[in-house]
Amino acid sequence: MIDYSYNATVAKARTFYGKRLKEDDYRELLKKTTIPEIAEYLKRNTHFSECLSNIDTSSVHRGYLEDILNRETFNEYVRLCNFQKLNEISFFNYRYINNEISVILRCIIYINAGTTEKFIDTISPYLAKNASFDMMKLGEVRTYNDLLDILQKTPYYDIIKDQKPDDNGNYNCTEIDILLKTYYVNWVKDAIKRDFSGSVQKDMLEITGILYDLSNVYNAFRYKAFSGADYEEISHILFPVPSNITKFRFYELMNTNTAEEYINVLKNTGYGRRILSENPDISRATINHDIEILRNRFAKSYLRKSTNAAVSIYTILFLLTTEVKNIITIIEGIRYGVPVHSIEEMLVIV
Repeated sequence: MIDYSYNATVAKARTFYGKRLKEDDYRELLKKTTIPEIAEYLKRNTHFSECLSNIDTSSVHRGYLEDILNRETFNEYVRLCNFQKLNEISFFNYRYINNEISVILRCIIYINAGTTEKFIDTISPYLAKNASFDMMKLGEVRTYNDLLDILQKTPYYDIIKDQKPDDNGNYNCTEIDILLKTYYVNWVKDAIKRDFSGSVQKDMLEITGILYDLSNVYNAFRYKAFSGADYEEISHILFPVPSNITKFRFYELMNTNTAEEYINVLKNTGYGRRILSENPDISRATINHDIEILRNRFAKSYLRKSTNAAVSIYTILFLLTTEVKNIITIIEGIRYGVPVHSIEEMLVIV
């Protein structure tokens, strides 16, 4: 195992975080009434200026703008990994694997909808470039078996090969999502233990564990709120990470009967107290946003205190992804005429 610190990469990540969109930028974006106005502001006033430099913002399409922003975040990941040749360490492939899983899940959604001929338009060339399978061949997929043929030499094949369609011919996307993302979480944990040691390994296991743990907290709530699931049912959808919630409180949380009971128990956990310090009115309407705020606060904290490249890259990419999600939330809000105050409430700014 190798203990990599790479101070130059740490400094580079922190410098880039300093260029992030600030609250004033979001306020300005919220004043815009069209997609071109948003694109022009990003081009003139933010770190997206270079990737938008050759774009005619007066006619830019929503989908194209979103693709540019997502591509720029991915390119930043590649630049950070290449900067001191961290790309030679297998862990730093995590973003590629995450992207592959997202594409596979989208493909299955299109298979269920019977619109696979349109799927190729959703695949960005930058994602296909470094994929472990021929991603562009997914444009030829018409059936689930076609998908399996393309994935045959990848780990994903064995994970989803035994899935069967329901009576309507649809595949269970929720179950497949859980299977693939569980594989991903285990892959990340194994890669951290294999490629790092000492404080690097400790910090990486901590921050990834916290982020997945908080995802578990929300996913469990969602199942509890919408299907009244019990602990046995919920346990099957939880990511395989230890929880920072005590065993007693965790058991109590998972065995609540309603969403409201779940939130009341959550308030008595470390996570809940952190949420309450920012939002005393946590409810089933706010819990997703509250947890996303908390996840980003943890990422920001680890980025600030970290002295190793792995944590710096992982957390800065998490935060930059949230930034793009915020911009897309504003774009979608404008597109559908959502009131400004409602859009603002959906933003995750830490």
